[in-house]
Amino acid sequence: MPEPDPIPAQRRLVHRLGWAVLAPLFTQGLGFARIILLARLLGPEHYVPVALAALVTGATTAITALGTRTFLIRVPLLSDAMLHTGWTLEVLKGCLIAGLLLPCAPDLAAWLKAPGASDAVRVSAGIVLLAAFTGLYQVHHDRALDPGPTARLNALGSASDFALSLGPVLLWHTPMAALYGLLASQALKTLASFVQMRRLPQPALHRADIAVILRFSGWTLLSTAIAYAVNQWDQFTLTQSLGASALSGYQVAATLATTPMVFMSAPIYNLIFPTLARQQGDAQRFRQTLSSAVWMLLASGVLMLLVFVALSPLVFDLALGHRWSFVTTTAQLLFGAALTRPLMSLLESASLARGQARKGMAIQLVRLASLACLTPAYLASQDVEDFARITVAVSLVSLVAAYAVHEDGRGIWARPASWKPLAGHVSAASLALTVACAPHGGAYAWHLAAAVAAPAAYLAALWTIARLIHDSATCHSMEALAAHAKPGIRKLLSRQH
Repeated sequence: MPEPDPIPAQRRLVHRLGWAVLAPLFTQGLGFARIILLARLLGPEHYVPVALAALVTGATTAITALGTRTFLIRVPLLSDAMLHTGWTLEVLKGCLIAGLLLPCAPDLAAWLKAPGASDAVRVSAGIVLLAAFTGLYQVHHDRALDPGPTARLNALGSASDFALSLGPVLLWHTPMAALYGLLASQALKTLASFVQMRRLPQPALHRADIAVILRFSGWTLLSTAIAYAVNQWDQFTLTQSLGASALSGYQVAATLATTPMVFMSAPIYNLIFPTLARQQGDAQRFRQTLSSAVWMLLASGVLMLLVFVALSPLVFDLALGHRWSFVTTTAQLLFGAALTRPLMSLLESASLARGQARKGMAIQLVRLASLACLTPAYLASQDVEDFARITVAVSLVSLVAAYAVHEDGRGIWARPASWKPLAGHVSAASLALTVACAPHGGAYAWHLAAAVAAPAAYLAALWTIARLIHDSATCHSMEALAAHAKPGIRKLLSRQH
């Protein structure tokens, strides 16, 4: 058999890596700009409905996530019947949540003690309902390690969010105008997802497929609910303790802090999970891929923190204005907490890729225990910055504990040899450049060195992960991994045929 031509393989690798880098840059950049412009136009006192809508939408989406998409990516053999069943379950979930939110809107608004919260909750219900119809049929591209179609759909969604949320605010100068614009944008994204599908979805509920999905997703549901409790409990507590106006500043600071981190980690995370799913039958390659991803995220994340701390005061003061000057310190603290999330997500993705959802829930239980220990400190806080400091403490404690108790976490730190030479050298050189310029070149030289070092380490990390993905794609196939499925899952899968 003739050897495969390496040139097309390299071109495909570069093409996919380009989508993985450029798509998050565009989507997160537009989201970053949208939050800054909305905050500047509305001010802290009028931003409350937007913050509450984001809080409620995130709550209902995260706490009810059945892990259907994750399961469909990692299942060795994906049938059309299973795909239709997964889509139908997602739609039923969206209808159920929207139906619960609408009658509960006044009570939830009274509990949150915020003006305009009732209307914000109703709009959030519509967004959740429309979002349930989108996205699931993109799993074919994720399984093929081809992020292009999904990236294009996400880019369109970000552009519509930007235009349809800011435009009404400029015309009517009310926060609810932004929420109605986001509702219209979600309708547009739903329509675009239907257009991109190769065929229209077919509502179906096959008993065997439901059993397979629920067997996998039962633990994932509990894990996701606990994760949401950890990630959002501070915001609910903040609303009750300091009022809804404090929530506005905290959420703007959190968005500004997490957006750069999401941009850095999303390409690695979105590509690494399908890769781990391919490698679940090869323990050595699985561990090598996971270990490399952790080290790359850690190295580039520390450099990104240097850039963020150095540039955030100037950027935020110019972009947001003096009314939001209090968010700078809070954002810097929350960026430190955001560094831990992709590292935790990698452990969760490793467990899910192996079909061990219980281990993923164990990680969340560690985070929940850390939160429980520090909840009294949350309740005793006097301002937003205190909340941010406690959030950093919760994140660090849970990260250390999770990597100490998880077998993959212990193995990662015990095997630094899996650090690839290219990424390791670039990251080390970037860090050395930053440290060398700090005492001698003045503030501007330090800022410049940090701004150059972080992207260099980040791109080196992406290239390392892309090479591992390429090796995986050329050496393994999803169908070949059916032999490595657990006996119970394999038995349930066989009932479909």
